[in-house]
Amino acid sequence: MKRIGKEFRFSQNYKVILKKMSEIRESKRNSFPKLLYLDQNQWDKLEKVYYNEREDPLIEEVLSNLQNLVKEGIIRIVIDINRQIETSRRDIEESRKKLADFMLKLSKGYFVLPSFFLEKFEIKNYFHKKLGVQEFDIKELAIGKETEYLVGGMPSIETDKIDKEDLNKLNMSIKEYFSRQEFIEGLFYKFLRKDNYRKKQSVEKAEANRKILYSMENERQRRDYQTEQNWLYLSRMIFEVYELTDNSINDLEKKNNALMIIKYTPLTFNRIKEKRDFIKQFPLIYTHCTLVDFRNRDLRRDILGNDTIDIVSYVLPIVYFDFVVGEKYFINLAKQAKLDKEYGTILLRELSDLKEFLNKLNNNFILKNT
Repeated sequence: MKRIGKEFRFSQNYKVILKKMSEIRESKRNSFPKLLYLDQNQWDKLEKVYYNEREDPLIEEVLSNLQNLVKEGIIRIVIDINRQIETSRRDIEESRKKLADFMLKLSKGYFVLPSFFLEKFEIKNYFHKKLGVQEFDIKELAIGKETEYLVGGMPSIETDKIDKEDLNKLNMSIKEYFSRQEFIEGLFYKFLRKDNYRKKQSVEKAEANRKILYSMENERQRRDYQTEQNWLYLSRMIFEVYELTDNSINDLEKKNNALMIIKYTPLTFNRIKEKRDFIKQFPLIYTHCTLVDFRNRDLRRDILGNDTIDIVSYVLPIVYFDFVVGEKYFINLAKQAKLDKEYGTILLRELSDLKEFLNKLNNNFILKNT
């Protein structure tokens, strides 16, 4: 009887995971515009065709379809801060401006926050669902046209030395200034040197974290170890979100938060798979951990300086976008991990692979309007 009870709890937990993933897939199926994320290499190819610097009939067809579908509101191409950084690192000013102008025009200035800005809302949604409280719309929080969606926040002044009404007006003026098209363009136009030191630090840290994997006997042992580490990371995040590590929060609020966490978070798991499945209830955190884990278990491949940028860039689009055309290595890892099937996302390695999907959207639009 005891064993059956445990299996029942596990199956209930698994149903919650399936429902969560089904909800994400369903929301994509019925929503417009369709969201598309392109990595830097794909933008470079489109740019060359756009400015007639390269002849490629296939890419020309893809670009033409994209322009039409964006114009009709069927597709929205969204860019992130890493696309801004990569564009700003072009040495030649004219080249930087041309690519920036093209990206901002085709995307219509829509930006998406990196996933780590949204993990806390994902954690809150888990508990909101348990408590019957309205959940945050992660996609709504993630995408917008203001500068804060590009850089992860908006500067503001906080002080008690200015009248509240005047302070609000001042902060509105600051927001208006930083949201001007000229300011946003300036972020892309300004030259940024490559931060090779930071990339080196990132590689060294990642290599140190996976060093222990080399001594393990098999893939399962490595995967189970990573699951334990991911569970610890998630647990720390939950404690931080509900300020149980913050001395400034009052004791009553701490106590209430602690009781809520104890009530709705499993303290023990009978199998490592149950722990992994619990993490799946936090799609952004799970996807980030999965990409890092699969990369780290590929022990024959050296970790590269751009790995962190690629992983951070792909996490939210893999979960919430309809199409991702990305770097081959990480697209392969994501497909190997079946993230595309879990979230109903079309993951592609080349712009040419996007052609048939764009043609279908275009044809459906034509049929609908004839």
